[in-house]
Amino acid sequence: MKYKNNKFSIAALLFASAFSVQAFSLNDYFDENKQDDELAQEAPPQAAQAVAETYKPGRSVQFDQWRLQCIEAQTSGKEQCNLIHQINNDKNQQIIKIEVLKVAGGDTMLFHLPLGTYLPAGAVLLVGGSEQKMPITVCMPAGCRAQVSLDWNLNQKLKREEKAIVQLLHVNQLQKINIEFSLMGFSKGSKEIK
Repeated sequence: MKYKNNKFSIAALLFASAFSVQAFSLNDYFDENKQDDELAQEAPPQAAQAVAETYKPGRSVQFDQWRLQCIEAQTSGKEQCNLIHQINNDKNQQIIKIEVLKVAGGDTMLFHLPLGTYLPAGAVLLVGGSEQKMPITVCMPAGCRAQVSLDWNLNQKLKREEKAIVQLLHVNQLQKINIEFSLMGFSKGSKEIK
């Protein structure tokens, strides 16, 4: 019986820890039916403490192909900013959206990917002659998500290069899908993430 209780406790602890690390994405606070720069009036998950903080739209600055999008806490005045790059097709439908955001462990690059990809293969970020494998973490009706931590080496490559590629495997498992995106403006814009 003691062994079963320990096994249950360990499983509960692992389950709880799996949901305790959560990246803050401004994309979660944009109302998809409104303009891109309008933010929903709700607090991010980190602010769910004794006093709920409300946020209002903050500054939005364009850095070449990347846009810095901020929200401002109404009580404390603190600003939270993500760097965003979005590629749309001819019909203005999103193909890919890339967000760079600050989390407890450092900066993270979050990829909003199209549906129709083979999930077990994950995604691959190709930049400066190197490959960074990224598991696809979740899929929603609008698409799937993958993310990678921006360590010093990867960050430097992104700042030096002019473009990068996200590579996916088509659902037929035979065809690679390469989505090229510009890094013009990334270096300047990444200094403003907070």
